[in-house]
Amino acid sequence: MKAGWKITTIDEIADVVTKGTTPTSIGHNFKEDGINFVKVESITSDGRFLEHKLAHISDECHQALRRSQIQAGDILFSIAGALGRTAIAPPELLPANTNQALSIIRLKDDAPVFTPYLAHALSSGFLLDQIEVARGGAAQQNLSLTQVKAFRVPLPPLEDQRRIVAVLDEAFAGLARARANAEANLADARELFSSLVDEVAVRPEWPTLPLKELASTDCSLSYGIVQPGDETASGLPIVRPVDLTRRQITLDGLKRISPDRASGYARTQLQGGELLLCVRGTTGTVGIAEPELSGANVTRGIVPIRFNDQMVPLFGYYQVLSGFVQKQIEEKTYGAALMQINIRDVKELRLSCPSVDEQKEAAERLERIAKKHVELLFDSEQKIRDLDDLRQSLLQKAFSGAL
Repeated sequence: MKAGWKITTIDEIADVVTKGTTPTSIGHNFKEDGINFVKVESITSDGRFLEHKLAHISDECHQALRRSQIQAGDILFSIAGALGRTAIAPPELLPANTNQALSIIRLKDDAPVFTPYLAHALSSGFLLDQIEVARGGAAQQNLSLTQVKAFRVPLPPLEDQRRIVAVLDEAFAGLARARANAEANLADARELFSSLVDEVAVRPEWPTLPLKELASTDCSLSYGIVQPGDETASGLPIVRPVDLTRRQITLDGLKRISPDRASGYARTQLQGGELLLCVRGTTGTVGIAEPELSGANVTRGIVPIRFNDQMVPLFGYYQVLSGFVQKQIEEKTYGAALMQINIRDVKELRLSCPSVDEQKEAAERLERIAKKHVELLFDSEQKIRDLDDLRQSLLQKAFSGAL
């Protein structure tokens, strides 16, 4: 370690390390507006707050959740879901509260710590390595407050802390501009592809049918397993909404559960080749189950779809991606804390249903378009990954004393 630096723990420098709770657990519902309620998804990986991702609660609920009332300058650190997201609460966020997925770290008045320095430290590889150890394996997707308090942080003199923050902030401002450009290019590529899908897969002269009439007789259009249970080292693969980040869903990275947990859920057991539609959280997201998933199952957030002979599966996939179907899903989606769509509304989603030959022709054309589109997406996504890697590299240097 660099001369003059020492190691401290969060517990030694923090006056408060706490977390909140879910309002519904104490009899309060989320509101359309009111007190800001910060969730993990309200914070970006680089510490920005997304206003459109904030939920809201009543003042009465805010007072009931006094322990987790946020103050300006508090550090919010995610301890469930996307572990390690870090942000400093600005005055304009207040009044605000949070749930049990975010810890609140409030420094002691006399702590020799510059708050932005600690925020950077908490998002650095130095802390991420400790998070991995604290998790104790892939099954543990949360951290306790005790573990947060025990996190070790390199602590240089205040003058060095301010210098490090100044260097990082200047570098990160440039990275943020580059990332914004890459994200804009990615958004443009996705918008272009969406418009092409709408142009090829949806025509006003084509008849439409509800999904329930296009599903095969052995497809119940049902939710999956309500309570998947704990992960096991070997067991039944289960697909969750968070797994629908790519078109082809394979065994890679899937959670596994005890087969006993799937008893009674034969109706959602996969055969391979199904469309997997997300109905909770990121509603409307869709993937395709690879044949190797035969015998696997899904959680409550996914509805597997097997088509009858009226619908070519690949054409059905592009139908669900189209603005025509996505708009229907959006109109039927409800909820503030957890967006979802009822199964009865899923069954009534209408899909364009031209002749099988027309479907095959459209699907083949869209596959050719998609191949070129994927190359554009990969280029933009790779640029974003490279920028994120550079950000972590700078943090690594900063907290090893190399800046």
